Amino acid sequence: MSESMPELFALDVRAENGVPFRVLLLTGARDAPSWPRRRNETEPTVEFFDRRVGVRNGFSEHGQFVSCYTLSTLVDGSGAVRQGPITLHGGVPAWTIDAATMWLVGTWLTCMIVSLGIEST
Repeated sequence: MSESMPELFALDVRAENGVPFRVLLLTGARDAPSWPRRRNETEPTVEFFDRRVGVRNGFSEHGQFVSCYTLSTLVDGSGAVRQGPITLHGGVPAWTIDAATMWLVGTWLTCMIVSLGIEST
């Protein structure tokens, strides 16, 4: 059995606090060893990375991993996207995305759900 990688879609945003984030939507393979946070997931996941750091500092090409959510945590069964700001990591105040930037992320997720035919859970 060959290992298949999850499909990965990326969006780069800059929050009002000036922090550049990369948002990844991962779909497809459910048990890819190179994506340990995806183990046994039964639905797409959304990952957030801080782009202020990079490979030269020992992080991935996406930046420093901040947080991961299942898609249904951010988008409800009717397709409505979570509204308002989101704190990605309570221990790091800079890892907060304001409401306007989260609206952009939510709009992108909605477009991806429709274009990829992802079923709401």
